[in-house]
Amino acid sequence: MKRRYVVDIEAPKRTEGTIELAAVHQPPGGAPWRVWYRIPEAWESALTVLADPFAVGSVLPAMLHGSDLEIRGTVSRSLLANLEDYVEVWHCWDEARYARIDVRATRETDPEAAAGAEAVCSFSGGVDASFTVLRHVRGLAGRRSQKIGAAVLVHGFDIPVGDTAGFDGAFTRAAETLRHYGIPLIPVVTNYRENGLDWFYAFGSATIACLHLFQRRFRSGLIAGAENYAYPSPTGAHPLIDHMLSSSSFEIIHDGAGFTRSQKIALLAEEPPLARGLRVCWEGGHRDRNCGVCEKCIRTILNFRAMGYPRPEAFAHEVTLAQIRRIPIRNAAVLNEYRTILAEAGRHGLANEPWVAALQKRFRAAQRQLAAPPWLHALKQTAVWNLLRRFRDRVRGPAV
Repeated sequence: MKRRYVVDIEAPKRTEGTIELAAVHQPPGGAPWRVWYRIPEAWESALTVLADPFAVGSVLPAMLHGSDLEIRGTVSRSLLANLEDYVEVWHCWDEARYARIDVRATRETDPEAAAGAEAVCSFSGGVDASFTVLRHVRGLAGRRSQKIGAAVLVHGFDIPVGDTAGFDGAFTRAAETLRHYGIPLIPVVTNYRENGLDWFYAFGSATIACLHLFQRRFRSGLIAGAENYAYPSPTGAHPLIDHMLSSSSFEIIHDGAGFTRSQKIALLAEEPPLARGLRVCWEGGHRDRNCGVCEKCIRTILNFRAMGYPRPEAFAHEVTLAQIRRIPIRNAAVLNEYRTILAEAGRHGLANEPWVAALQKRFRAAQRQLAAPPWLHALKQTAVWNLLRRFRDRVRGPAV
């Protein structure tokens, strides 16, 4: 018999003006881990009585443990059926890491959908989330357009739970942006990320779990994706699988995969409240603003350049050629982002600009690095490689 990864659902409790929903994860042979979400009491009537958020959030941890998942609570039957497909996809993508498992619940039900027809969306203030808000507020998604009734900003994902000042600043900024569109912003605090999962693969289901918290009031949850249909690669939020985290009463909609990041920015650049409120940075020292020097900040500024727009006021400084030459491109998903920047720069007559030439050179170098054999990646982790790099830098001299 396969080992079991058990999730015990606790009764809701009130704590300091919030409602806390929690569950204890018990991995086989490991220490228990209590996951909690805290939501303002003002949103109590929107909170689900089902264990669906915990089912969504515990699938990947159980697969990593190679253990069947047992939810000791009530889960939507349709969600459980969809999770079977979700498990299959992750197993096919990386069978060495994600085992094929069964998912069971103590009780199954098919609840009625919320009476209204509104959606709740994830909102960080980034390019993808801002595009999704604007797209649906303006009805630009055609028959798929949703009426957004509220947005959710999570404290504990890109901003650690302990950084209260950083989150308060980010929340104030995001709430002010959304106020222009009549959309209230809900703060959700959670310790979920403290489980040590690889966040690149876990952030999508973690975000969707937070949307499921509000299924008692909303009929759908919008997650703004970064992946484009032209260059799909396995990541945590993916246009081909996010809908598998839906139930019959709460649909998950992955939004924006038909547009590149630069194309999204072409729409945002003409919308001052959203362009002014952009917050894309997660590496800087101040979590409520953009540092302007990390990879994502640099990439976003170059997105604007590629589309022929000036640097938005959300970023304090221009990007230099030296910064472009040193951009860290760590995986295929980020590499594809720069591929689209180069393509858009060419379409907008910027191919001969010095910054485009520098980015083209950095892009080609990253292509070679990511295609390198495993033994070379291993060598790069050694002291010998660091000595070689220092020798190379001494010969080349400082970058300008």
